[in-house]
Amino acid sequence: VSNDSLSWTKMISTPIRGGGFYGDKFIYIGTNIGYYSTDGISFSTFSLSTIPSVDYDCCIEYGNNRYVILIRYYDTYIYSLYSTDGITWTSGWTSGNGIYQINDFAFGNGYFVASLNSYIYYSTDGITWTKTTTRCDYNNLFFNGNKFIARYSSSKYTSTNGVTWTSYTSDTYPNAYQNNLFIYANNKNIKYSSDAITWTTSL
Repeated sequence: VSNDSLSWTKMISTPIRGGGFYGDKFIYIGTNIGYYSTDGISFSTFSLSTIPSVDYDCCIEYGNNRYVILIRYYDTYIYSLYSTDGITWTSGWTSGNGIYQINDFAFGNGYFVASLNSYIYYSTDGITWTKTTTRCDYNNLFFNGNKFIARYSSSKYTSTNGVTWTSYTSDTYPNAYQNNLFIYANNKNIKYSSDAITWTTSL
């Protein structure tokens, strides 16, 4: 943690698999242990004893008054945990064998939406997940407060709920979303857009 981005203090000593600020607290997942904090300085731990192991990537989202974690278990499957307070967690869903890639995870308009093995899944509670026919590459799922967008290869899709997806056309696709704008940046220019369809070049 740092108050000036120059001097930093280590608050958690174990390797972190994923985490950030969700709902009203910071939550981080280590190897078979979780951490939570309301200020990012003083951390307490919570148990992950209900799951076999945290050995690869994991993603967290908050919505519908609950926290949901998706955790990859080796190259085998994905399982979910859910919690109403970010401290006490309950096992939720386990994918079938062979579904182990967590490409992206987002929440919006009442739906948890994840790209798993490059297919989009949706859930309202983190327990029951439904697979769609829409595909999405790694780090290509975004929600802007209004709609989701996703990309797979050269195809682009939009959805208000993560359930029904419609293809759309644009010559640019974002690689970030910040301050209510989709952002695209490469080594030549920077573009921004409010809807991911009409883009303005700023640099």
